Amino acid sequence: MSTGKLYEVQKYCALSNHCWSGYWVVANRRALSSLPADLLRIVNDNFDAAAVKERADLLDMDRSLQAELVAKGMVFNKPDPCNSAPRW
Repeated sequence: MSTGKLYEVQKYCALSNHCWSGYWVVANRRALSSLPADLLRIVNDNFDAAAVKERADLLDMDRSLQAELVAKGMVFNKPDPCNSAPRW
């Protein structure tokens, strides 16, 4: 919304929480499986810790970004998730 300057052409944004932005960690399976158990545990523990920090960073960024976009005139709506499911 911000980097693409969509706020210039779109006034409203629905906070539907239908997607999550995350990062993938990709590694070579043979290389990882060749690590000794203690080193593999260190790698996994650090990836897990980094993932928790990344999610907190994204939440902070979302909050600051929303304030920035409101200052630029964008209006945020919060739809009720219980009433927004498709009815087939």
